This record gives sequence, C-alpha cells and structure tokens, in this order.
Amino acid sequence: MRKSSKRGAIIFSLIGFILLSFATLLEEKYHEVPVVSFFINLVGHIGIGFIVIGVLSILVETSHWVDYFKERLTEIVIDRKYLGNLSQDELINLQTDILKAF
Repeated sequence: MRKSSKRGAIIFSLIGFILLSFATLLEEKYHEVPVVSFFINLVGHIGIGFIVIGVLSILVETSHWVDYFKERLTEIVIDRKYLGNLSQDELINLQTDILKAF
C-alpha cells in the first residue's frame, strides 16, 4: 500500500469518526426538534460511510489484493486465458467483431 493512499484511508476514517461523534453529541441536545434531528442523523450516516470507505480502502490496497489483481489482469490481457473459457458461438462473435473493427 502506498503511503499516500494509506494516509487518505486513515483521513477518511478519522473524518468519519469525527462526524459520527459530532452527530452523537448533538443528538442528545436536539433530539426533540424534527428537522435538526434529521440533519444530525444524516451527518451520522455520512460519518459511517466515511468510516466504511476508509476501512475498505485499507483492505483492498493490501499487497495480497494488489498482487491478486495484477495476476488476474496479466492472465486476461496478456495471456488471453479467458479465450479458452468461451463457447464456439462467443468465439465466432468475437472474431466477427474483430474483423469489423479491422
């Protein structure tokens, strides 16, 4: 994981925790006002979204996942192993599309 993407994921998570804490603190004070309560709940949900984005960013950008996607893309784009999985009709359609494009 690159430093900049890890830093970004941590910042997203921190912003999420701050928004969620802010919403929780304000909820105690303004829970009886419907309009304000709606916006407080909205801020809380946005905070949860930021936390989830940060955690998923950290998980997806681990070296295991990066290596996995590099390997899969190599198989698909360079080795063209996916061609062995296509049916005869799909191969004929692919060949027709290639000839039209050529």
